[in-house]
This record gives sequence, structure tokens and C-alpha cells, in this order.
Amino acid sequence: MSKKSSSSTAQEAKPLRDRNLEAFERYQPDIHGRLLDHVPISRLEVDEDGVADTVFNDQYFYNKKTEQYVADQLKAFWQNPQRYFNTTGLSPEQFDDYAGKFLHNLLLRSTELGMEFAPGPVTEETYFLLIFGVGLGGHIDPLVERVNCHVLILVEPNLEFIYHSLEVYDWTALFERFEERNGRVKILIGGNPDGLARKIRLTVRSSNPCSLDGMYVFSHYNNAVFEKISQLVMRDRALILEGLGSMDDEIMMIKNAHASLYPGTAQVYLRPSASPVGLPVFVVGSGPSLDRDIPFLKKNADKAIILSCGSAMRVLLVNGIVPDFQIEVENIAVYQQIEQVAEAHDISDVTLLCSVTCERDALEFFDNVVFFMRGSLSPYPIWHLTEEQTLKNCNPTVSNAGLSFAQEIGSREIYLFGVDMGSMDTDPEVHHSKDAYYYAEGAVFDEQFIVYTIPVPGNFGGTCHTSNGFFIACNHLSRAIKEVAFGRQYFNCSNGAEIEGARAKSSRSIKLEAIDGGKRQIIEDLIGGFPVYSAETFDGFWQDEVMVERIEKFIDLVREKVDAPKDFSDKKYLTDLMSILQGPFEREHAAMVILFRGSIFMSLMTFDYYRERLTDRDQVREFEEIAREELHNLLDELLEVAVRETGSLSADAGPREQTAGKPA
Repeated sequence: MSKKSSSSTAQEAKPLRDRNLEAFERYQPDIHGRLLDHVPISRLEVDEDGVADTVFNDQYFYNKKTEQYVADQLKAFWQNPQRYFNTTGLSPEQFDDYAGKFLHNLLLRSTELGMEFAPGPVTEETYFLLIFGVGLGGHIDPLVERVNCHVLILVEPNLEFIYHSLEVYDWTALFERFEERNGRVKILIGGNPDGLARKIRLTVRSSNPCSLDGMYVFSHYNNAVFEKISQLVMRDRALILEGLGSMDDEIMMIKNAHASLYPGTAQVYLRPSASPVGLPVFVVGSGPSLDRDIPFLKKNADKAIILSCGSAMRVLLVNGIVPDFQIEVENIAVYQQIEQVAEAHDISDVTLLCSVTCERDALEFFDNVVFFMRGSLSPYPIWHLTEEQTLKNCNPTVSNAGLSFAQEIGSREIYLFGVDMGSMDTDPEVHHSKDAYYYAEGAVFDEQFIVYTIPVPGNFGGTCHTSNGFFIACNHLSRAIKEVAFGRQYFNCSNGAEIEGARAKSSRSIKLEAIDGGKRQIIEDLIGGFPVYSAETFDGFWQDEVMVERIEKFIDLVREKVDAPKDFSDKKYLTDLMSILQGPFEREHAAMVILFRGSIFMSLMTFDYYRERLTDRDQVREFEEIAREELHNLLDELLEVAVRETGSLSADAGPREQTAGKPA
């Protein structure tokens, strides 16, 4: 059988290649540039029957049977398809009262009508399709059409394949298909499993976290990178659903922020334009390993700025170490810990650096308080002047906020002590420093947050066990370190979980120089540079009646999206909902999204989950109408509660005192 030359084949295919390159320039501009610069090390060969194959070192990738290869592979896949299922997002502790009530009513009404649900999806349709390996693209369209996905994620370590596919696969049609339905094609190129898994998580989260359940995973060829990525995505799938929020939490944080900022006297953090503090910083958590480093910290307390993170303050003060800053991020359960410390110790020299959403009663114990904004919470789009008022990577724990502050004030040497993110000890009672609040008489806390069952590599070797929350926090610490790596040194002195990017270092090996003139004036100058949030600034962003109007407008908009589809057979209704629930948005709409999204997301997630498991498909329309009615009931309650709780905050607060200060 004679073959056409590569050059003649390329000439015949040139129009398709040109169209594809134009499509990449429009839809995938970053990859377009790489394709233009790419010099192939393999060749594309097309026989006289039009069957294409890629040849690497005289080895045919498809063995000259491309179409048969794809057909056999698809047949085998559908006999035993791989799917990711949501086993974490429907656990009761992740529901707020509103989403919980929605689910309760949905299942109660449907089961009363005799509806039954299978353990897994009974349909093939899915929102997400993850394909490992592009090859020449012959498998892509059959998979997309069969599952009717709205987001397609393609992972290809080898740009060579995409380069050759330009001549034989219609990328233009693929991109246009997804554009017509407001869908998304995400192409990831590279060989780093951690980085690629993170991008997959972010793609799912930013597209539609409600529909992680049932995502298909197809591998076009064997590659160790694919297997590793798949394991990481499955292991870390909880990160996709992290921090969706709860309306009650958001309302509480709006109330706290309103009370703190309304008087016009609050000092607010502002990220320094230059790095004013080159001193070493100790970021101190209250993990079990902190106890062994107390002698070092006490001996070197005057040689570094000490950031006490949450419950670490009691440990430090009990041992005679006065931190320079106390870091807090929580909106509840702060007062009880601070009260206990303040009753027994002098904390007048400690500056509280806390989220503007922090529990109000806890503030009274400090002479100096500086507020920062948390960009992921509803008060941020309501009241912020600039992104520089945030600690960029302050979520989700106090240790994350401490690291972020150390980075932003310009420290070149950052040491983590007691930031264990779990425990190396298998004894369930060993979860914090022995002097931490959790072991004090009368301590009140939620014990579910100190259950360490997830094995992760230890900082000094061995295995550390962590919790879901600390696992997520550790992941965020690593990401923050990687973002600000140049010119910085990070040392993890904690005997807990390994934190990627921070070098394991025993405190015995640390030698620090004395600070010329001491650190007190440096700290005072730093704090003195933070402005006051004026009453005029506050009033420019908040009026009670305007807030109520925004709440009503947003709920009406969600109702329109819920009522729009005749039925929910096409998951495009989720895409339409995500268009008003996923950012970026202008600040007024963004505040409403953050306020309500958790309750709405969780409800949509459960609706989608059970809809796909309804065994009698003749009952689907009836089930959908029950869900639609319950979604309206949900929106009614969200509206009523939000207006009641936030609609008269300024009116209830009363007049302000006149104050002077450097305005924000």
C-alpha cells in the first residue's frame, strides 16, 4: 500500500490546520503561541485511506490502526467507565441549616411518592469530562457527545500530539460547540502531577463545584503521570468543595465587620508598598511539637518578630514569652481563649492583628487592634478600598494568616514553630501543645476538628496524621510559600506534617544575630503606618436600605434562573446558574454571591446528586418540580433571614463619636 509524503499531506490539510490555529489563537491563546514556536521531533503520516498516525523514532503510535485503536478503546471504556463520585460533599457537617432543610424536604416528598435512588448515577450525562491524553483527537468527539458534558478538561504532557492533531482533528468545531452552550474547554500541558492536579481542581471549582459527582475520567494512553494525577485529584477532592460558605456565617461576619468599622476609629492593615521589615519572623502555632522548642523561643525572643497564631498565645505566655502580634481569623470561639489568657497574663504589649470579621467581644482585651480583610468573605467586596487591605494568603487557619503577614512585611527568614498541621503521635489525646487552651480546665471546643486520621509525610521523616481541615491548610501554606519564594527562606521547625517549600530545620541548628537597637521601634513604626478606616469611607459603601435592595435583587435573579428551564434534562441550567454565582463580578454583586452561595451551592449539589440516581426515569420530571418548589422555599427563607439580620445594622448602631486619625 503506497503512502503519501508528509509534505503533500500537509499541503492538503493546510486549510484545516490554518482554521485550527486561528481557533487556538481565539480560544487558547497561550497554547497558540507555543504551537507556533514548536519544532516537532516526530512526524505525522497519513495513508491513502486518510488514516493518520504519529511516528516517533520510526514507531507508529497507533500501529497504523488509529480508528480501530480508538474504537476498541472506547468500547472497553464503556464496559467499565471510570468516574469520580462525591463521597465528601454530602456529609452532614458540610451542610448549613438551609441546605439541610432543602435536602430533607426534597427526599421526604420524593420518597413519599415512592421514588427510589440507586447508590450511583443511573445516567451517563455528566457536567465534567476529564480526558488524559489528546493523541490525534479521534476519541474526543465520541466521548463529548455521549456524556453531553459542559466542561471538558484535556491533559496532554506532550505538545507534539496537539501539534500534529491540528492537521487531522477539527478543534474549531470543538471550541465552537462549547462556546454555543457557554461551556468550557480547558487544555493542560505539562508533566508535573501536583501542578496539573491543582489546575484540575481549580477548573472544577471555578466552573461548577455542584457537579463534581459523576465526572468521567478517560485515559487515551498509558502514562505514569496520568495515574498520579488521578490519585491526587481523588485524594484532594475535598479541596474542590472547600470554603463554599454558609449564609449564617456570612451574616455573622457582616455584623462583626459592621460593628468594627462603623465607628470610624478602626485601624486597618495596608500592605506595605516596600518591604519595611527585614527581620526574622517566628510564626508560632500550638501543635504538639511546640513544647520542645519553647527553650529556643524564650532564648531568642528578642531576635525575631513573634507571631502567635490563635491558641499559641497561651502556650507562649505561660512559658514567659510575650508575642509581638496575636493573629486571629475566626468569627467565633475566640473570646473564650483570649479571656482565659488575659485574666492570667499581661497582654498590653501584644497587638491583635485580626480579620475584620473577628468575634467582637475578643477585641476588648487588647490595647492595639489592627484589622485586615479576608478576600474570600462577604465583608471584603462590601467595604474594601483596595486589595492591599487583605492578607493575600490568610486562609483558612491562623497559621496561614501568620505566614502571609510575615511575607508581606518583608521578612527574609520565616521560621515555623508548632505549625504541625496534625500530630506525629498516634495517641489521639496528643493534638496540641500541653499548655494550649484545649487542655485547660473548662475548655470548650469542637472535638471533630482534632481528629487526625489522614496520613501525610512527616517534616523530619515518618508519618504525620492530620485532619481534613489541616490537610487543606497545609496545601495552602505550600502554595503561599511557592508564590513568594524569591529572596526568602522558609524553615519548618515543627515536628509535624511536611510543608512543601519550607526546609525542615531543627531549632538546635538556628543561629540568630541580635537586632541593632531592638525590635520594638521597628514594630511601632510598622503599626503606625496602618491607616484609620473613616466614617465617611464606611458610609460610602454601606447604607441599610441599599443593602436590602441588593439582597432582593440578587434573590430575584436566582429565581429567574431556577424558573427558566422547562426541565433539567440538560445540565446547561447549572451553567446558567453559575453565570451569576461564580465570579469575577463587580463588588455589589460579589458580596451577594458570597453571602448566599454556600446555601445555594449545597442545595444544587444535592439536587443534581439525587436526580442522577433516581431509578425510575419516568419520575424525573416530577422529581424536578419538587426540587424547583423547594429551591423557591429555600430562596424565600434566605431572603427573609438576610433582610431581618442585616437590613437595619446602621440604624441600630446609633450615632458615632467624632475621632481624629489618618484616614484610610
